[in-house]
Amino acid sequence: MFRSIAHTGIRTRLLGGFAPICMLLAATVVYTVLAVSNISARIKPVVDRRAPIAIASTELVGNLAAAGSQLQTLAASTGTVSGAIAETSRSAGNVMGAASQVSGASERLAAEVQAFFVKLRNGSTDRRDSSGTCHLATERRSGADVA
Repeated sequence: MFRSIAHTGIRTRLLGGFAPICMLLAATVVYTVLAVSNISARIKPVVDRRAPIAIASTELVGNLAAAGSQLQTLAASTGTVSGAIAETSRSAGNVMGAASQVSGASERLAAEVQAFFVKLRNGSTDRRDSSGTCHLATERRSGADVA
């Protein structure tokens, strides 16, 4: 059999060698096309089920990023509000101190007014003479000038 191949022409030998290679290549291409279509048929239902989930997940990630940004803004605002609360507390302390001072001053004023009225009342008894008659300060002075 090898002798019959050896006596054939180069053209026949090349065609005899390339023909099985071309048939093997054609069979490989057909197998590949069938395998890809089979894989495509299996993947299509998965993609049809998973695509809406993936789209929703993408939207969810975007919403979570926006919420995170808003939370950062809220945290910064909370820090600002906390500072304002601290400032308000300091101001309230200052107001309490001032109110305490005003209260002390009003107590002193009340005591002084009360002492004034006591002196005023006692002063009018000083103007009475031995008979119990009340004299005005001018009469008393004029009486002292006369006497």
